Amino acid sequence: MSSTINSAIGGITLGPGGYASPLTITPTGAIAYSGPGYAVYGSGTLVNQGAIAQAGGTDGAVYLLNASAVINSGTIAAD
Repeated sequence: MSSTINSAIGGITLGPGGYASPLTITPTGAIAYSGPGYAVYGSGTLVNQGAIAQAGGTDGAVYLLNASAVINSGTIAAD
């Protein structure tokens, strides 16, 4: 099983209790998050072809646990 996101506003959980791995952000897709915590958090494989942004928080854009992987051909940014 896998998951695909075209767009989302808010934090995304990857793995148990959230989106199934691998999670793919499409080339025209985006995850935009401006709250506390991470834009993407959890465990599994994240395939980013679009944009992941975390703005205004104290944490980074992506935090993956254990034997997770990021395959990135898009952009990942945090301020």
